[in-house]
Amino acid sequence: MEEATHFPDFEMFIEGHTDNGGMDDYKEQLSFNRSQAVKSHLISKGIAVKNIRTDFKGELAPICLNTSQSNMESNQRVEVSLKG
Repeated sequence: MEEATHFPDFEMFIEGHTDNGGMDDYKEQLSFNRSQAVKSHLISKGIAVKNIRTDFKGELAPICLNTSQSNMESNQRVEVSLKG
């Protein structure tokens, strides 16, 4: 984290995801909450708010089929990427 504060022009993208279980509104809120929790943590570690972008996908971008408990758990995630 400390290194990130030395690069003021970088952008950090955070996406929250869920599996396909439950109601759509719940999944959207859950994926939003996941991305916001990571954003809050990064801010508490000194990352500037202006460098962080968040999005939430709900169940729309799985990394594997939701055909088993293990796969569903894999889709319950937050992805972070850096640019710049």
